[in-house]
Amino acid sequence: MDFARANVKGKVAITVKGATRPFSLDSSQMTIRIVSVNGRPGGFAFDEKKGKLTVLGVPAGESVVEIDYSKQVSDDVIFGLYKSKYGSDYILATDLEPAGARTVFPCVDEPAYKAVFRLQITTEDGLGVISNTPIASKAEASEGRTTYTFEETPKMSTYLLFFAIGNFEEASMDANGVKVITATRPGQVQNSQVALKVTAEALVEYQRFFGVPYPLKKLHVVALPEYPTGAMENWGAITSRESYALIREDTGFKQKSRGATTMVHETAHQWFGDLVTMKWWDDLWLNESFATFMSYKTTQKLRPDWEVWGGFLRDEVFRRGAAMPLDALSTTHPIQGHVQNVAEATHTFDSISYGKGACILRMLEGYVGEEAFRKGVSDYLKEFSFSNAAGRDLWAALGRRSGLPVGKVARAWLPRPATPWLQSD
Repeated sequence: MDFARANVKGKVAITVKGATRPFSLDSSQMTIRIVSVNGRPGGFAFDEKKGKLTVLGVPAGESVVEIDYSKQVSDDVIFGLYKSKYGSDYILATDLEPAGARTVFPCVDEPAYKAVFRLQITTEDGLGVISNTPIASKAEASEGRTTYTFEETPKMSTYLLFFAIGNFEEASMDANGVKVITATRPGQVQNSQVALKVTAEALVEYQRFFGVPYPLKKLHVVALPEYPTGAMENWGAITSRESYALIREDTGFKQKSRGATTMVHETAHQWFGDLVTMKWWDDLWLNESFATFMSYKTTQKLRPDWEVWGGFLRDEVFRRGAAMPLDALSTTHPIQGHVQNVAEATHTFDSISYGKGACILRMLEGYVGEEAFRKGVSDYLKEFSFSNAAGRDLWAALGRRSGLPVGKVARAWLPRPATPWLQSD
């Protein structure tokens, strides 16, 4: 990585077991230089318009495909690998959901395909590098550069991979053996104490509630000065706009509570979305609805004097642009609908998927009871850990724990826009 010129010279080695014919990868906005298969030069065809790299001569059994490529980070992009600017400086950071990984490295960029990632980054001396897992080693490289090698990740989807390079200040605290860290641009780390504390508290509470240990050694919260979305649940390395992460105890209540619930939301995703991931973007709503519901439920437990359920009704349900006003429009859509491609997936990140879906989950918790709900969610997470699942899998787990027809109730609401008419059999 040439940080000063924002230029990447990358190499990807992919272990393939049982390759499809033809063997193709998602790849876009880069130059493919060399492709080899099992150490031998291989042929390839790169269709930039379709975003597909086809590698020729990949055998049916196990093999290793290596791809050398280069990429220039544009000043005009705000996804994939981009410049998060502050003054004349910047942080190079990734933002890959839903389909930005293919613009950073060749891969199979769909949530159903999970892999273990082993990341190594070489860049100029004096810079910090953050990724999903802790740094395993640092070594001097030539010409005033340092190589950072990270511990391998758990099996996870490509959109959850993260790395950032820049000048960082960090603060940390322990959360039942997990190191929680806030990382900011220089001069701002003292303003991250609320985010640090509430994230650590949420991490402990979720382990208790889910009955499933957090599987990583650390959890970063990386405050980015320019960030187009609110926050992102990269596994082990949450990213957030500064207005959510840089909050102090004397910050105004509205901003403080919004920032805290955002941290709790993204921490919920470390289990619900990262440990267990949707099979396809049809079920994006389930990730976001669940994290939204749990963020208010858990913040209420951690900060009961804040009375955040009132904020839930205001911000997620009734305010302009929230769930109910949006759902009243003729352009509304079902909570769960068919997403044909990743371009359509970007349009589902709205108040229907977040707020209305969270209302349905709150309704279902009231229907089955809090303890049956908690145990059903725990069963679901344990059954599908490091794998993929669909909404029906959660309804089945809740139904088994409660003895109630959860799936039937959920199906009455999810595939229909607005408020359904429920009829008895």
